Amino acid sequence: MTLDISASMDGIPLDETKKAAAKFVDSILNKNSNIGLVSYSDEATSLSGICSNDVFLKNTITSLSSAENTNIEDGLSRAYSMLQLGQSKKKLIVLMSDGLPTLGKDGEELIKYAEKIKDQGSLNLYTWLFPKYRRI
Repeated sequence: MTLDISASMDGIPLDETKKAAAKFVDSILNKNSNIGLVSYSDEATSLSGICSNDVFLKNTITSLSSAENTNIEDGLSRAYSMLQLGQSKKKLIVLMSDGLPTLGKDGEELIKYAEKIKDQGSLNLYTWLFPKYRRI
């Protein structure tokens, strides 16, 4: 799960993202799956390895605070790298954002980059754009 913590997410968008992310943790971990957390603003940060510790994951999500810019490209790249190290048969990235990149690729260039990651990694990519949801 890749979470936007940029300044544009401050307040209600980040609060709603945290709620959605916590619900996602509950939903996925009930299906014998694992989750890794990545946050991104100016750059992406791995917040956890891929794990099934719901308390740790939800506490990590709850502790997030907003930062500076929005580098969706770096968030996707970090999440993709994390998945490449894992042994899962089914892999997916859930990208949560308000959809307003200010650093890195944007527009059609970002969409092509996301499609390339999806195709190379044989994975599904879902975006949760505050307050909407979309599958790429």
